[in-house]
Amino acid sequence: MNTERVAVLVLAAGFASRMGRFKPLLPLFNHTVLEQVVSCYKQAGIADIFTVIGHRAEDLKRHIGQPEVTPVFNKLFGNGMFTSVQAGIRMLDNKFDAFFVHPVDIPLVRPETIQTLIRSFSEKPGRIQIPCFDHQPGHPPLIPIEYGPVVLNSKGDGGLKAVLEDLKHNTVMIEVCDEHILFDIDYPHDYEALLTRSLTWHLPSPKETMAVLHCFHRPDSDVIAHVRAVTYVACRMAQALCESGCMLNLSLVHAGAMLHDLGKGSPNHAEVGAQRLRALGFHDVADIASRHLNLDPNDEYPPDEAEVVFLADKLICGNRLTTIEKRMQMGLDRFGHDSDARRAIKERLEHAFRARARIEERTGQDLFQIIDYFTGQVPQDMSLFANDKRSAIEQQRP
Repeated sequence: MNTERVAVLVLAAGFASRMGRFKPLLPLFNHTVLEQVVSCYKQAGIADIFTVIGHRAEDLKRHIGQPEVTPVFNKLFGNGMFTSVQAGIRMLDNKFDAFFVHPVDIPLVRPETIQTLIRSFSEKPGRIQIPCFDHQPGHPPLIPIEYGPVVLNSKGDGGLKAVLEDLKHNTVMIEVCDEHILFDIDYPHDYEALLTRSLTWHLPSPKETMAVLHCFHRPDSDVIAHVRAVTYVACRMAQALCESGCMLNLSLVHAGAMLHDLGKGSPNHAEVGAQRLRALGFHDVADIASRHLNLDPNDEYPPDEAEVVFLADKLICGNRLTTIEKRMQMGLDRFGHDSDARRAIKERLEHAFRARARIEERTGQDLFQIIDYFTGQVPQDMSLFANDKRSAIEQQRP
């Protein structure tokens, strides 16, 4: 579907009385909440952005200041958000096939979510698209232009939600890997939570990570059992490195370990998984996925997140702990007849030996001590250590 035939109505006309501060102009990233919402749609390829304003309209006009953004003044803004929806729809003409409705206080929706809804509309034209995360509907809905008159003729009882409920027979619920579709800012503590979320916005949260995994692998699959075990080991190594002074992003280690095998089952699965992650906007995690099969440690720099995940992956066979030596022997037994494969296996595991030495040197601990005894916050429900964690390790020591 041509994004030129899609518009967005950004609703920014309210008083924000519960917040106590004017929400559209609250700082977020290097700009404002309103500018973040506008940026999301620009990155998604939407050229026609209508911002409905009312309270402090002149202040907002000064902050909009972009040719792609058309301010729409709603003189009835004091009567509630639904009047802003109607004011925005009156600005739309027949050149549009559909329009988003996006309240300004839901500012962390990702551009990839917008693109997902547009693709779904292309496949199911004429149907309302509602994004969902974990089966919970969120914002923004994508509404066919033919329903504009239905909204305009509504008295507004129950707001847009009630109108969409009446149209649910022609609605498609689209699962997306973006929990921010559910997160709005009504109160000061919501804004504080927003600032915390923004620190890791470029990474999938633990819930989003599981949603991404389940898009491509069954919940009971061997792949998920494997990545859980890899994540456990990677997080322990990363925690120990942080304790020794290395500056690692633990959220990135967790996401990279959980999603490193996203492309498993496909030829060249490392790059397939990386491509899937890039399509979702998770570029740092994609870099880890693309490098998890083989990574040549750089002695000029301390171990980073990709190196930790690479080594953790070599220490897990299936969902059980093993050693680099055993992994090498298993690979040579299986592919030793192929000289190219044999050479690749040796190179890969020589890199793993170097990574292990680098981490042991940095932490001053034996690798199995790190995995066994380091006590930090780690992902739960890891089958590798389902019962007695210490004895499970002891049974598998070389």
